[in-house]
Amino acid sequence: MKYCKTCNNELPEDNDRHLECRHCRYLKDKANHNEYVKYWSQRPENQERIRQQRRKFKDERYAIVNAIKAERGCADCGIKDYRVLDFDHIEDNKEIEISRALSTRLHIDRILEEIKKCEVVCSNCHRIRTIERRTYERSVKKSL
Repeated sequence: MKYCKTCNNELPEDNDRHLECRHCRYLKDKANHNEYVKYWSQRPENQERIRQQRRKFKDERYAIVNAIKAERGCADCGIKDYRVLDFDHIEDNKEIEISRALSTRLHIDRILEEIKKCEVVCSNCHRIRTIERRTYERSVKKSL
């Protein structure tokens, strides 16, 4: 009978060439891989490459979102300049802030799902809407 040298569990009979069980080999390989990735990413010659990859990834995501903004335009006043447009959550079902999600590694499909819950409005209209909502919510709370 053979036993794993790491966890001392019994090895299967058909295991002729390994001294460790599958689970222990998996954990060891995972740790080695993570250590190598950390070492590789900290090397000076790879820093610029990583920076460029991250910039490209971020730029692609912003391009998709800015195209949506420019296509829809402001729902209230009609302006189409994506630089002044925001996403306004129509209901109180906000799970993530789109601006923050863009700077994370959240999958673009998840961001697009969140955009479906929004209307595109310019910054001025967004502020007006927010103030009107807050005023309305306060008046409803006072009446109760």
